[in-house]
Amino acid sequence: MPEEKFVDTRNSIKSLLYHFQNKDIEIPEQFKEFERKLNQIINIKSTENFELFLYTFDLIFEKKISSLSIYVDYIQAEMEKENKNTDKAIRLYYKSYNDEEGKEETLKLVFEIYEIHRSILKYYSASLLKRSLMEYTKIPEMELENEYDNIAFDIFLSHRYYLKFYNIVVYYILSEYYKLNVYVDWIFDYEVDRKELSEDTVKLLSKRMMQSNKLLFFNIKSSQTTNWMAWEVGYFSAYKKNSIGILDLDGYCKGNKNVEVLSSNDTLVYERSRGIVVKESLDLVTTWAKM
Repeated sequence: MPEEKFVDTRNSIKSLLYHFQNKDIEIPEQFKEFERKLNQIINIKSTENFELFLYTFDLIFEKKISSLSIYVDYIQAEMEKENKNTDKAIRLYYKSYNDEEGKEETLKLVFEIYEIHRSILKYYSASLLKRSLMEYTKIPEMELENEYDNIAFDIFLSHRYYLKFYNIVVYYILSEYYKLNVYVDWIFDYEVDRKELSEDTVKLLSKRMMQSNKLLFFNIKSSQTTNWMAWEVGYFSAYKKNSIGILDLDGYCKGNKNVEVLSSNDTLVYERSRGIVVKESLDLVTTWAKM
């Protein structure tokens, strides 16, 4: 049975996209195509196919698979190994579907969205490097090791590494519609390996948090907080007081014991008439991020 835990999050993302796509906002042509594809997948009727999309999207990111044909070859090779721990995306591929035609269309959409997303990231990367430079006095003794060390980020997005689709939509909304500089580790520092604890990863993420004005904690309903997320919250709390927000689009905070540590900070929600706001004050996320 498809995972019902995705239903609330899917609906909240739907509402968020609908909100902005019905505003009179000018966006570049490539973003219009991206949004059209996002709408196709977020509105897909089959919950089974939506689940297949989510896990396949993660897999092709993880393995850097560039086309559907390469993907099919890869999963066939993996299945031949008869590994009991086979990736969920591969198991879903071989599952019997009520809508087989829809399944094929879903897999095509995975790669179409993946490719458009990669081209958009190049745009954002170039744009970020042209924006305001950091005041170095804020970060004494910081060693400059790459071009992003010069960027002042409005938001450090603390998130679960998997189910990237949700993170990408949130990143896109914050970057394009709110014009915020948002840091996501696997987007800008793609060499980061969050699977293992390493001194280099700790050093890099610490630096990026020091470059950021606020930390925005984002996870989906029924999903556990990872060790990395807990560490990021702790580090940022010590570095900058009262600068953490929880992006709760689907009721994640309600009854989730894993966010007790964040209870004294701001909660950001989707408010139908305005967009993403701080729940207590109804300040827009833009106002909050730049305080």
